[in-house]
Amino acid sequence: MDSKSTFLDDRALAGRRSSTLDRYELLLGEFESWLGDAILKATRQDLKRYLGHHRQTRSPNGAAFVNRHLRSFYRWALSEGLINDDPSVGLSVKIEPLPHRTASDDGGSATGRVVDIRCTEP
Repeated sequence: MDSKSTFLDDRALAGRRSSTLDRYELLLGEFESWLGDAILKATRQDLKRYLGHHRQTRSPNGAAFVNRHLRSFYRWALSEGLINDDPSVGLSVKIEPLPHRTASDDGGSATGRVVDIRCTEP
């Protein structure tokens, strides 16, 4: 069994909903496909590039969502002894809220926009 499947099994045992498990599975698969290598081989630079990719190709909060889920996976992998260093440590995505909308606005979604992807050294 690969690390992604084991992670999903552990999350299921921890009581995560099936919709959450489906999101984890999709996100981890997309990242591994984008990476072109095993997910456990990703570096901090790979994660920064992937978050930047999400910032440009998905919704404004997409990079923050991806960051949270990847951090969860890598914390788990570290706790299981599958990796020696967590590449997600210190990565954060800063979201700036959009200005308040008025009744004359077009009614679109105002979720915020990504301002910065930061990495502090652990």
